[in-house]
Amino acid sequence: MRRFLLATLCIAGMTMQAHAQSFPNWHQNYIPTAKEWQDWWARKLDANGDGSGLKWGNSTLPELMGTKVDASGGQSENQSLATPAIAGGTSVSQKLTSPTITDGAITAASFTCQNTVACVLSTLIQYSPPWAQSVARTLLLRLEDTVSIKDFGAPGDGNIDDTPLIQNAVNALCARAQGKGGTLYFPAGQYNISASVGVSIPCGGVYLRGAGWGWGSGNLANTATSIIATGTGSANLISFDAPVNANDLYWYGGGISDLGIIMNNRGMPSTQTGAAVYIQHCQLCRVHDVEIFYPYVGVEVFSGVHNSIDHVSIKQIALDGVGIWGHGSDSGCSTISNCPTRADVLNVSDGRIDSQLPNATQGAGIGIKLTDFMAAAWIRHTTIEQTNIGVYIACPNSSGIGACPQFIHGDRLEIEVNAMGKQDTSSAILADNFVHLECNSCQLYGFNQPYAIVYLTASRFSGAGHAEFLSGKMEGSYKACLQTFVQDTKVIGGDIIGCGHSGAAADEYGVAIEPSVRGDGADEGSTIINGVNFCLGATPSASTSMSAVYLGSGVGFNVITGNIFRGCTGGVTDASGQSDNVSANNTVFQ
Repeated sequence: MRRFLLATLCIAGMTMQAHAQSFPNWHQNYIPTAKEWQDWWARKLDANGDGSGLKWGNSTLPELMGTKVDASGGQSENQSLATPAIAGGTSVSQKLTSPTITDGAITAASFTCQNTVACVLSTLIQYSPPWAQSVARTLLLRLEDTVSIKDFGAPGDGNIDDTPLIQNAVNALCARAQGKGGTLYFPAGQYNISASVGVSIPCGGVYLRGAGWGWGSGNLANTATSIIATGTGSANLISFDAPVNANDLYWYGGGISDLGIIMNNRGMPSTQTGAAVYIQHCQLCRVHDVEIFYPYVGVEVFSGVHNSIDHVSIKQIALDGVGIWGHGSDSGCSTISNCPTRADVLNVSDGRIDSQLPNATQGAGIGIKLTDFMAAAWIRHTTIEQTNIGVYIACPNSSGIGACPQFIHGDRLEIEVNAMGKQDTSSAILADNFVHLECNSCQLYGFNQPYAIVYLTASRFSGAGHAEFLSGKMEGSYKACLQTFVQDTKVIGGDIIGCGHSGAAADEYGVAIEPSVRGDGADEGSTIINGVNFCLGATPSASTSMSAVYLGSGVGFNVITGNIFRGCTGGVTDASGQSDNVSANNTVFQ
């Protein structure tokens, strides 16, 4: 370019000698800068007086000069360049618009991108990780590893409806030609979702992740990343509801973590009646490290298998609401084993659920609800407080006991129910029409005298209900702490104290074993009670005048042995009329 311009000037000077003076005294190998050419030209004359009389082809000399770039040692300096092509050089302190760089370098440049295709700075900068065996990539590829919701225009200031922006983002993840799904990151901030619209996750493999959550002072939600439900409506706020492929039962993978979800159900009736997080037909979806405030339903899982809700705090659920609801259905299923709407192996662990405080006319909601074809659920290391019912297990719609809750396992649960407003239905565990229930070292308490601490029944199906309670505690009921109407019950170890607060003699028992509520006589199963401490706990005197065990009319095959009746009014009352019940080797302390 430099030699080309020099030749241009020489030819132009020779063709217009009448208006030109001699060239400066530049030696043969010297290449002048553009400024030196301009200073020299300012002293020249031509036919027009401005240099436009000298031409090379169709271009005047000033026009040619405008295309020249100063260079020093291979560097371009102090230029404003439109769509430059830089090959093998260095651009220093430039303003570059839509540059194309080949084997070059950029230093302290100002970039103006006309559009994302023409100019992406990150395509020019190489990212070289410092660790061994690493491979350099462009910054663009490095940035694309995670997608931010702010890439789609969500400011995170809580001032706009972010619903369509979030939907656009998850749609983009699901539209990838390869590697559908991925992580959508929500930086610290507040993002609004309409309670009447919600956001749908239309493919597997999508994970929503925030920057963390916390709880502010004064019972005020204050999270690093907050998703706020706005307005009223019944839409699920975030729905993982991808379609299931033909010849498959589930879609696979997805989740949400490290953020807070704030609903607005602070009173009755609830006005946002969708779930905060809804999952259906998924295998291996996960809700992890999430805090949910004021929901009608915190997390709802319908069908699917091996889904997890762990390290989740669901706070201040609505008085008519549910913390976690797992359910399935056998409707339309030709076989139980291959039913696409069967829910199996729901894992709830290391969490906390609490309710808004009930009042005299309005009781609280339910902590965990497992209904119909919820085949198996594991509930471990979880606390439930101030709800009317802690864990509710029921089967109101399934066609047979084989499509009811099959195996519910609880381990180290702490449930404190509050019976205010709904005493007649209040229990720490209420289970109706189930196959097997097991609770290991479960601490079950009642405030305001719930009807029972554990209430087990089989209102629809005969021969149903096998329950085991290993160690743990039951304390503080209006009637008997454990009331069982099912086929088999085992209580091994632990404490049963403070039962029968009604004051009626028929209610003052730790355990009441009763015939079927269906009115068709007793189920011919058995109850085993062994190694249990009754009546008196850590306090020096019993809180009620309770006896240990009551055997109702017609019940048989019950074994009550090796227990301690400490401070009890009585031991075992047998009103069964059966000869196959055994009560032996129980120790009485007064």
